[in-house]
Parts: sequence; C-alpha cells; structure tokens
Amino acid sequence: MKLIAVLIFCLYPFTSYAEITVKDYKKMKSSSEMTQYLSAVGTGFGWANTELELQKRQPLFCQTRVMSLNSQNYLELLNAELADIESQSTGVNKAYLDLPVELFLMKKLIKTFPCK
Repeated sequence: MKLIAVLIFCLYPFTSYAEITVKDYKKMKSSSEMTQYLSAVGTGFGWANTELELQKRQPLFCQTRVMSLNSQNYLELLNAELADIESQSTGVNKAYLDLPVELFLMKKLIKTFPCK
C-alpha cells in the first residue's frame, strides 16, 4: 500500500492534459502525431455516436454511409472550422486560441453531418 502511495505521489507532477489548444495545434498541425491524434479523437466521437444509437438517443452527428471518415478528413474538417472562426474573429478577439481543437472538430462534424 505504501508503495502505491509513493508511486502516485512521485508521478503526480507528470500528469498531462489530453486537450490540445488551437494555439498548440497551429504549431504542430502538419506533424504525423497530430494526424494520429485527430484520427483517434474522431474515432472516439464515432464510438460515442455508436453508444448513443444503442441507447436509442440522438447521435452527435449523422455521417453518411457513403463517406468513410479518416485522418485526412478530420484534418480538413478541423482546418475549415478554424478558418471559419478566424474569418469572424477580430484581432482583439482571439480567445478561441486557448480552446481545445477537439471542440472545434466536434462542432464541424455536427455542422457537416447534421441529423435530420
């Protein structure tokens, strides 16, 4: 028991946040790690949709059966959403830079694949 407490105490400062801000995304958006990360996030949204459908609830978005989403699609969707936001933001209003990119990817999926 003491060993577990010591390990938790020692590892606590090394915990990290899973979210990536828009500011950080802009610095590393062309990296393979970011592509993999966004693919994993998108896949997670897909599994969330599956669970909602199993519970007979409204999914977050309703992807067409014709289009299979992949890492490139997620990058394009996120970049399009950020471009839309940037075109509406003034130089002073850059608060969105500190928000997580996952939020913007989800918003774009909902806009692109609305449930009827």
